[in-house]
Amino acid sequence: MDHLRYDVRKYRSVAVRDGYGEWAATYDDPVLDLLDCGYWVGTVPWRDGKRAADLACGTGRIGVWLKERVSGPIDGVDLTPEMLEQARSKVPTRASILADVARTPLPDDAYDLITAVLVDEHLASLDPLYEEAARIACAGSRFVLVGYHPFFLINGIPTHYDSASGEPLAIECFTSTSSATISSLPMRRVGSSTCTKGSSMMSGTGVQTRKWRRFLDQPVSFAMVWQLGI
Repeated sequence: MDHLRYDVRKYRSVAVRDGYGEWAATYDDPVLDLLDCGYWVGTVPWRDGKRAADLACGTGRIGVWLKERVSGPIDGVDLTPEMLEQARSKVPTRASILADVARTPLPDDAYDLITAVLVDEHLASLDPLYEEAARIACAGSRFVLVGYHPFFLINGIPTHYDSASGEPLAIECFTSTSSATISSLPMRRVGSSTCTKGSSMMSGTGVQTRKWRRFLDQPVSFAMVWQLGI
């Protein structure tokens, strides 16, 4: 949990599974779309997706977005039972699997679209996620990786939520891995690859409360779209 080195709010930190387990019931907040769906729409030919894997599918928020654009079935994987319960109620996926995103039971060389949204900042090492994406990707597939920008972590704002009792809690994050995500993606076993990168800036629609105004025009999230094995 190296975000504690930069912590300015002094929130109590909880483990990923515990935090998202409690947050699941109220996770689907419209502001989250500013972090991902709001700006990645034009980066991928979604309709070409014949079989998609949504790693860290959470409540199915991204799955709902994908099912309107992807022609094939979607398989979701998440570490948290409470999040998966939400996903199963809203996304007609072929499979909603309880597993670590770095060690899934998904088949080899099977997916032409893989998404991993707002999860990399919670991983102590990124290599296992990249290895897993490479394992399940077929030739020419696209891997869409969207992360919470390390700018916010280094400025002392980890992923956080309010508990049922009203206590603000931080979920363990790793600033070093988020920085590494932006700089490189050491994919393996997929031949050559190309990458398109972009960042989402905090706009006026995302700073309606005073506490966010100082972050106007600052990067809030980033996206990397890799075409693998081309």
